[in-house]
Amino acid sequence: MQFDEFDDFCYANTIQGKGALALMVQLTRAFSKDELPIDPSDYITDKQGQVAGLSGGNLKKILADHGIERQLAKEGGRTNRGNMGLMRAYSELINGLDRPVDFHAIEDYWVQRVRAYFASQPFRLARDSSRSVADAVNGLLEQAARRQRENPGMKYAGSVLQHLAAAKLELLMPTVEIHGASDADDQTGRDGDFVIDDTVIHCTTAPANPLIEKCKDNLSHGLNPITS
Repeated sequence: MQFDEFDDFCYANTIQGKGALALMVQLTRAFSKDELPIDPSDYITDKQGQVAGLSGGNLKKILADHGIERQLAKEGGRTNRGNMGLMRAYSELINGLDRPVDFHAIEDYWVQRVRAYFASQPFRLARDSSRSVADAVNGLLEQAARRQRENPGMKYAGSVLQHLAAAKLELLMPTVEIHGASDADDQTGRDGDFVIDDTVIHCTTAPANPLIEKCKDNLSHGLNPITS
């Protein structure tokens, strides 16, 4: 299924924030249970003020079906301004699609946009003197691990760990060469994430056989591997 029309729809209606995305996700699920063509008047509350059926619980359930645990919008976008016009415009888009409409693919399209929204958000590190450095670091790694679970194939936890290690090394040894977290050792030809004289530091959150092989290779070249 091609989604050029949906990309254009997002651009024309500036669908970027969590409220608009929450609306799209819930409307898609609701429309999938309705008969086409969609009648937008069926999705207006009795007081004519809001889009019907929106709630934080409903949104949470739909996202959970896609393995997303984070909260997108507490009230499910129910109070988002512009919902009424957006709902009408979206119903027109759906009604104009060729039949049969693949709502599973459409829902996945919006879920991917939700994932992209979450991926664009910064990690949070609150200044709290009661927390130890280790506790603060663990908090960052937990956020990265959760984001990684929601985005299979991405390596947020490993990237955060490498950046933290790089920051510490840069403070201690400003002359150490720092590589990008996305640079693979094999592709760059380096022996590990960081090389200090004859010491090689490997950063990983999931030690496995490939790491063992790298360490063996380091030893065979007279280097001293360290994992973190």
